[in-house]
Amino acid sequence: EKILSILNLAFHKRKKAIFVDLDDTLWGGTIAEDSFKDIKLGNMNPEGEAFQNFQGLLKNYSKTGIILGIISRNFESKAIKFISSHPEMVLKKNDFAGWKINFKRKSENIKTLCKELNINPDSVVYIDNSSYERKEVEDNLEGVSVLDIGENVFDYSNKLRNSLDLNYINLSKEDFKRAENYSQIRNLNESRKNFIDHESWLKSLKMKINFEKFNKLQLERYHQMYNKINQIN
Repeated sequence: EKILSILNLAFHKRKKAIFVDLDDTLWGGTIAEDSFKDIKLGNMNPEGEAFQNFQGLLKNYSKTGIILGIISRNFESKAIKFISSHPEMVLKKNDFAGWKINFKRKSENIKTLCKELNINPDSVVYIDNSSYERKEVEDNLEGVSVLDIGENVFDYSNKLRNSLDLNYINLSKEDFKRAENYSQIRNLNESRKNFIDHESWLKSLKMKINFEKFNKLQLERYHQMYNKINQIN
């Protein structure tokens, strides 16, 4: 498995995204049932600190070009409020490229979010503390790499670090910007709701196209784009 992982990395087949559950995955407790002060997250509590460290590791992955997304059975407004307002959250709303927070099947939500982000399910590592939910995704959505992190938060970070699919050999400037770019795309898509038609929305973006001659300094970027454009799926 390690040799295969290294070969995949050499051929630029690193996973592109990590989708995570919320309750008992990013924090301890259930925000639909517990008050915010009863949620375990940081605050000098051993389990809370472990959840916070796990969030920090996810944030570090996002800085290397991995897209973060949320797949959770929850009330969206309450979940987003918690993420935005809890002082011990390491991951903020803008760290996520997108989310599907509702009571549909996890496999269905992963498929929908992948379509919105324009990535294939086989580019995703899915993390959930529930063995039932992990099994549901494995049985109903082919290609997704479901990471068995178990149910003990003190094991989460080590198991994520040992996921070979998220390693890298080298990174480009675009890799470092990818998470930020996807967050901007999400904000743009949300702004679309304020316009009556697609054309008005496009005009509001004030996009510009620049044409440039071939530049040897951009060779790495050309090679990266060539690999993407010439895929045969």
